[in-house]
Amino acid sequence: MKILKKQIMKSINYFRLPAITAFIICISVSTAFGQLSCGSNEMSEQLLAQHPELLEKYAQYETYTQNYVKNMESTQNKTGRKAPTSAPTVYVIPIVFHILHQNGPENISDAQINDEMRILNEDYAKLNPDTSAIATPHFKSIAANLQIKFVLAKIDPNGNCTNGIDRIYTNRTNNAGDLSKLNQWDPKKYLNVWVVKSIGSAGVAGYAYFPWEVDGFLSPNDGVLILNNYIGSIGTSSPLTSRALTHEIGHVLNLEHPWGLTNSPGVACGDDGVEDTPDTKGWNHCPVDTNAAKVCDTIRRSPVYLLVENYQNYMDYSYCSCMFTDGQKLRIYAALNSTMAGRKDLWDTANLKATGVYSPPLEACVPKPDFYSNTCFVCAGSSVNFYGESLNAAATGWQWTFSGASVSISNVQNPVVQFDSLWSHTISLTTSDSVGSNSITKWGYIYVSPLWTNYYGTFTEGFENNTEVNNNWLFVNQFNNRSFWQLTNNASSGGQNSIKLNAYFPIVYTTNSSPANIVDPGIGSNDVDDAITPSVDLSTASAMTLSFDYSCATAATSPTGITEALNIDFSLNCGATWSTIKTLTGVALANAGFWNTPFTPRAQSDWQNVTIPVPTFANGKPNVRFRFEYISSQYSNNIYIDNVNLTGTVGINSVKADEFNLSVYPNPMSKSATVTYNLPTDQNVQIGVYDVTGRELIELGKGLQPAGQHTISLNNQNLSEGIYFVKMVSGNSKTATKKLIVIK
Repeated sequence: MKILKKQIMKSINYFRLPAITAFIICISVSTAFGQLSCGSNEMSEQLLAQHPELLEKYAQYETYTQNYVKNMESTQNKTGRKAPTSAPTVYVIPIVFHILHQNGPENISDAQINDEMRILNEDYAKLNPDTSAIATPHFKSIAANLQIKFVLAKIDPNGNCTNGIDRIYTNRTNNAGDLSKLNQWDPKKYLNVWVVKSIGSAGVAGYAYFPWEVDGFLSPNDGVLILNNYIGSIGTSSPLTSRALTHEIGHVLNLEHPWGLTNSPGVACGDDGVEDTPDTKGWNHCPVDTNAAKVCDTIRRSPVYLLVENYQNYMDYSYCSCMFTDGQKLRIYAALNSTMAGRKDLWDTANLKATGVYSPPLEACVPKPDFYSNTCFVCAGSSVNFYGESLNAAATGWQWTFSGASVSISNVQNPVVQFDSLWSHTISLTTSDSVGSNSITKWGYIYVSPLWTNYYGTFTEGFENNTEVNNNWLFVNQFNNRSFWQLTNNASSGGQNSIKLNAYFPIVYTTNSSPANIVDPGIGSNDVDDAITPSVDLSTASAMTLSFDYSCATAATSPTGITEALNIDFSLNCGATWSTIKTLTGVALANAGFWNTPFTPRAQSDWQNVTIPVPTFANGKPNVRFRFEYISSQYSNNIYIDNVNLTGTVGINSVKADEFNLSVYPNPMSKSATVTYNLPTDQNVQIGVYDVTGRELIELGKGLQPAGQHTISLNNQNLSEGIYFVKMVSGNSKTATKKLIVIK
């Protein structure tokens, strides 16, 4: 490594390379206002250790850049022109924004993206109004119009019409990094920008790579990854953070920080290889006056301006940036006229036509619909808020269709719909404009739970009855990917079956190329999958306890890498809201230890039992469900659950029977009996015969019933002698119970 650095030093006539420890370039902000830092040194060292050949590529590219700049400066001195002779009037660059989101605020609006486009094009054309605030006459004289225009792509890589905004529903918007650069469009044709909810490196607001870092096999990393609240000046962002993308694209076009390659402003005086940007330590705040910005140039020079640092440069961290310099312009032009990472291809006329940004503009696209709701799991009679989205173009028409709802159609963008019919229901949305229409259908998108319950007081689930599990349990794959809960007969803590989450999806690299490329990024962290129990009536229960067996492995090689979690929650309102009663994580969750292959329990010792007291305020409630919510890490392996048991004290409350005049006669019963009750209003009702454990033996009726008196005949369907209960649950969640004695 030392020999390679010496060779590089000989090839470059300025002493900047020793600072090349920060290959990932970033703007970062700590919790204190204006304090900037970067935590990417460790990642940079790993990159250099893996790919030391990048140093040599950097040396070659920097030599090319400096020679290009000298040639252009020579041309300027002779002709007085400030642009390279090969430059077009304006460099037009197609750009695409990939919005990675979970239907939260990070799913920023088209308006916020368009505001960012305005800012970019003002900054790169010196049209930003704050150029009047440039601190010195000299810097005003060299503030550059870069003659660059960014245009949202109009044709996608498949030749389809697009508005240059690609929205992706994914867990990878959390703790984002290079593996979050999903659906990259060819970086030689489009400038890719990924907008995310959070970035894995603490305090980092965004980062981008230099051209020499993403040439060839590293091209999947090419582009900008940035927080949503650093895009534009409206919506989730603000004017204070609105220049971050201007800065990051500067790195894409081979501009360094003014202090050089350290990523640490304020540490030491440094140079960025640009003649007209003075040496600087860098600024993480805006100095009060120019006298404060005279840190690094201690020797009086000519011209005098070198005494003042260019803290208002877009590539600094001062948060009062408002300019590029003429020297930076030439450095960018060197990048745009190089084949390195395909920068020269971006503005080529053929590419502008292929991406749809060549004049004249294309006609508007047909809108593509998408939608989501505030919940997908509700009680019968509950309302759901739907939110329509129009991708690729603004919709002028909205047409919804709903199954099982109080209304079957709606033509508003965000309808509120009540669902009365039970079980799974399908939703469709069609959006249209003057050009055309598109539709989307999501099958079984809403699940409507009955107000009655599957179990009374207690239940035991060993997952041996496939039909019962499929009918009564709910498995929710939130991101609709390859990792989900499922019945399995490959392992069990008792019996034959259990439920399994196939969470083992590690990063897969090529084995036939050097260096290895990523061919499968895996599921990643923050993937969420739910296994939800049947509903249980705890209206007469107390001192309840939930227990289960589990077996879980990890692919992490150290305890700090075990960041997955299993939350055990309960809901009193059919899943509209959940409360957590226990969380398993770390080594407590990974009880089976380390496995670097898909895990299957081998012995009973791989299983562990968990017993959890049910909170007292859940006791006495008529419709309770429990949820096993698994949140993945990058190193997840499979997890299994078996023998789910709810136990405790179950009593019989007959007081509420008076409200419905529930009656059973004769009682005791020998061969038959009559059940009567009265409903004050039309409502959903479930009524059945239960044993003393709360297991339903006979269903007497369920569904919507009219107000008035009702009579049901009950025949002794092989009931043994003993004590049973006739229980009814009404649409208002009131419960009535009558004891029934069977004699022979």
